[in-house]
Amino acid sequence: MPGKVFILEDDFDYADLISREFSALGFEVEVCHSLSQAKMLLSDKKYDLYIIDRLLPDGDGITLVKELKEADPRLPIIMISVRKEEADRVLGLSLGADDYLPKPFNPRELVLRAEKLLGAKTYLSPQRFLVVGDFVLDTKGKEIYFQGRRLKLTPYEFKIMELFLKKPGEIISKADLIKLLTGEEKKSRSIDVLIRRLREKIGDSARKPRYIKTIWGEGYRFEPR
Repeated sequence: MPGKVFILEDDFDYADLISREFSALGFEVEVCHSLSQAKMLLSDKKYDLYIIDRLLPDGDGITLVKELKEADPRLPIIMISVRKEEADRVLGLSLGADDYLPKPFNPRELVLRAEKLLGAKTYLSPQRFLVVGDFVLDTKGKEIYFQGRRLKLTPYEFKIMELFLKKPGEIISKADLIKLLTGEEKKSRSIDVLIRRLREKIGDSARKPRYIKTIWGEGYRFEPR
């Protein structure tokens, strides 16, 4: 393999996550964020694989899948969507999609499905993405995604969240977290502020946190769902 991949996804974070994975494997990637933009681009171009989101700002991705398959039934198409119901999957597959992957998903699973569809082996880099519940850690790109959306983190917030993702379910003491900091940030109280900001960014409640839990007298524990 690799070849050329076309991605139609209006969510910029999801598009970036998918693009990074395929680009890292040597694919040439083209990304569109709207149905109209995609139709203009595809009028005179062909790709080895098409990844098409269903819900777009200017229409339903299914219409493009149907048009592509009518023009060339051999085109390999994977449809992605937040719609997870069986009826939605059946509709997408019956109108031409070769595979249907509901969001959120592990980017490596998408690559494996593409590999199966194209009938060839890719070179997965298993250490790049770490998937923990609703979170995806891109170890190479130094990014963290939550429910498919990239979190905008400061360097210190990233360091702390990275540690949580690598040690889910473990109690991490404030002392261990302080070791990640430097300068003025190297204070116990700074950890409290950083944890508060992280909780805000993932919609976690301070009183009843879902993910980052305070273990009084010991530290914090990250519990993925």
